[in-house]
Amino acid sequence: MRRAFGSTYPGHDANGVTGFQDQIPGALEWQQMANGALFSLAYATNEIPVQLSNDKDLGIYKSNLEDPPGITIPGGTVLRMVDMKPGSISPMHRTISLDYGVFLKGEVELILDSGETRLLKRGDIAKAKPLEINGNALEEDYGGGIDDVKPSK
Repeated sequence: MRRAFGSTYPGHDANGVTGFQDQIPGALEWQQMANGALFSLAYATNEIPVQLSNDKDLGIYKSNLEDPPGITIPGGTVLRMVDMKPGSISPMHRTISLDYGVFLKGEVELILDSGETRLLKRGDIAKAKPLEINGNALEEDYGGGIDDVKPSK
């Protein structure tokens, strides 16, 4: 059984006292893709640098939870949890962003449109520039991790 993931957002109040906010639910919700992969939006911003005062960032994130963004947010960032079903293959797609993929479990074969492949295991990091790419979850367990997406020029 797959463990539910949560997130915590510490901050401070108007007096500078630190604490945990309760605007955003702690449990991450999952969205199932056509190939069986699961995505969960862990955080999102709409600008860089991020406006943190008065919890503006949390308001932006909350609105993105209610109306999920596409792969990227122009001028912002997307932090997503990804869980790939065993044996699933993501469709070949062109990334239009700078992505940092941190693999937390399982094994995923990263496949480039040239046919070149690389096996990614727990602890591996993939940095993807805009290119044609897909992935293949190899193990009996789900394979996946964190994908941090930023717009690129």
